[in-house]
Amino acid sequence: PDSPGLQDAPAPRRLRWYLWLLLLSVDMIGPFSTDAYLPNIPKMRDDLGCSLALATLTLQANWVVNALASSAVGALSDRLGRRPVLLGAMLCYVAGSVLCALAPSIWVLVGGRVLQGVGQGSCVLPSAIARDLFDDVGERLRVMAFLGSLRPIVIIAAPSVGGVLGAAAGWRAIFRVLSAWGLLTGL
Repeated sequence: PDSPGLQDAPAPRRLRWYLWLLLLSVDMIGPFSTDAYLPNIPKMRDDLGCSLALATLTLQANWVVNALASSAVGALSDRLGRRPVLLGAMLCYVAGSVLCALAPSIWVLVGGRVLQGVGQGSCVLPSAIARDLFDDVGERLRVMAFLGSLRPIVIIAAPSVGGVLGAAAGWRAIFRVLSAWGLLTGL
């Protein structure tokens, strides 16, 4: 017989497949965005007629903005809700990716990478969404551990994927793919 005062434990909540895709996409888009175009920096430098220092400025500008945007995105999503902030971040990300793909100069490319960094600030949302969905700390940590375990795979694979794509279709193709990825994530 049941002991008085003990209640049945609630069944563990299952994450729907589309939420898994959303969390994976938002979590992986940032590292892939940075690492996929690294092998193509020499081609970008030659195509845009700039120095290596200016070409790598696209990395530093993105990293700084991404770090700042992460704090802002987290705070805004607590106030305004996860969905509108994620949509806004993905809009910035897609606009930045399109700008990068069409960049006629290094400064336009840097500007596009800055906009991408704003969108990449959404990387804080998977943990916030997991916190919203799971009251059970153990289940929440399992979701976050799974996502965290995939990130190194993306970091390792992205330069190879970007190098192959860049060699086959040019460095701008990487940003076209990233634009589509951001658009699908936003949808």
